[in-house]
Amino acid sequence: MAAEKFKGTWTLEKSEGMDEFLKAMGVGTIKRKMVGSISPTLTITSEEGCDLKITQSTLIKTKVSCVEFGKERSEKSPLDDSELQVTDTLEDDGTWKTV
Repeated sequence: MAAEKFKGTWTLEKSEGMDEFLKAMGVGTIKRKMVGSISPTLTITSEEGCDLKITQSTLIKTKVSCVEFGKERSEKSPLDDSELQVTDTLEDDGTWKTV
């Protein structure tokens, strides 16, 4: 399966344009500065019942998601904890998309 290439541990090295993006979404200055200072680590593995299991860790919290490509799932927005419905797809060219 092409999803194998995503497995491993990934750490954010830099984020460009995040402050402007968050400002346009109406996020306040203090929260924008907090978000800008966090470097999350993603650990992507296999687990029974999931195509991929994602563990996102920061100093503040850890979040675990089960991805099943082509199936809608609930996620909480990291900005305001609102419920979002997202669907992950693995494209023919190997690109992973979440909408």
